[in-house]
This record gives sequence, structure tokens and C-alpha cells, in this order.
Amino acid sequence: MADVGGSGLVLLAVATAALCAWMLPPLTFLAPGPLALALTAVDVRRSAAVLLR
Repeated sequence: MADVGGSGLVLLAVATAALCAWMLPPLTFLAPGPLALALTAVDVRRSAAVLLR
């Protein structure tokens, strides 16, 4: 777990998706949105860290 901030971001996205799916079952199909956004952000953070070295 080299990127603690990125791991926290993904964990929060999973919690947000689960909460949205629990509160509004008809909108469960939207749950992958926050997950995709968080995973993309972590990938961009990792790429930026490599470029800054």
C-alpha cells in the first residue's frame, strides 16, 4: 500500500457507491460512477508521481 491517499480515495468511493445503492435502489446502476472516477484519479496520481521523480 504505497499510496495511502489513493487507497483512502478508493475506499471512500466504495462506501459512497454502497450508500447510494442502499438509499436509492432504482439508481444502483449509477454506483460504478464514483468507483470509476476514484480509480481514474488514483491512476492519474500515480502517473504524476512517476513524472515528478
